[in-house]
Amino acid sequence: MHGQRDRGALRLVHPVFDREPVDREDAGRIRALAEQPDDDQPAARGSVVDRVVRMLAVFADGPRLFNLSQLAERADLPLSTTHRLAKQLVGHDVLCKDDHGHYGVGPVLLAIASHTVHDDADGDS
Repeated sequence: MHGQRDRGALRLVHPVFDREPVDREDAGRIRALAEQPDDDQPAARGSVVDRVVRMLAVFADGPRLFNLSQLAERADLPLSTTHRLAKQLVGHDVLCKDDHGHYGVGPVLLAIASHTVHDDADGDS
């Protein structure tokens, strides 16, 4: 899914290979949030949101692309769960999947990340 994807009037560019790496401080905060226990869920499973955040946190630092096994191992999730969630996230353009079966950050997640609080110079919410 390289290149541009038409979203009506909005055109997103998917720069997986050109994006800047997250600094260590930000990556540490993302990992810490992903590892926080959810008191309402058994520790082994967690909610769907917990599992998705753990998957996405894998991309905070380290390689830009992961195969399914690497993604499952780093997110500490069963392979079948990782496959199911990754397929859905690719379907929503949150993750992308290349021709070799490697997963990377998708255009929707990149668009969200580009609108961080740090970029809000006008103070608008």
